[in-house]
Amino acid sequence: MAFEPKWERYCPELLPATQDEDKFSDSDSDDETSIRMDVPEIDDFLSTLESDDVKIKDLRKRDQTGIFDEKEHTVQYMNMSLENEKNQWIAVLPSKMNTYNKQVNNKGNTIIIQ
Repeated sequence: MAFEPKWERYCPELLPATQDEDKFSDSDSDDETSIRMDVPEIDDFLSTLESDDVKIKDLRKRDQTGIFDEKEHTVQYMNMSLENEKNQWIAVLPSKMNTYNKQVNNKGNTIIIQ
């Protein structure tokens, strides 16, 4: 990669030696006292914010039983799916075993449901 001709127009001269203000240091703030703020507890802070909010009051009044429990729904769905799969295997297994047993030459190797 080559430099453009007349690159001096972008940086006409070298910068002078660094000044004390340019250095990163905490020595400037060592003598000063830090600012202290009283931070309220989170519950108190939220209650002051939410005290006049109409929408939040309405949300708190709403019946909590209508909340959708995704975990409970997933567990019920999985149980229903497993039950359906079990019933399908109960219905299909005898015919699959008969198909398999027709292919077996030695009758001692057949599958039997007891």
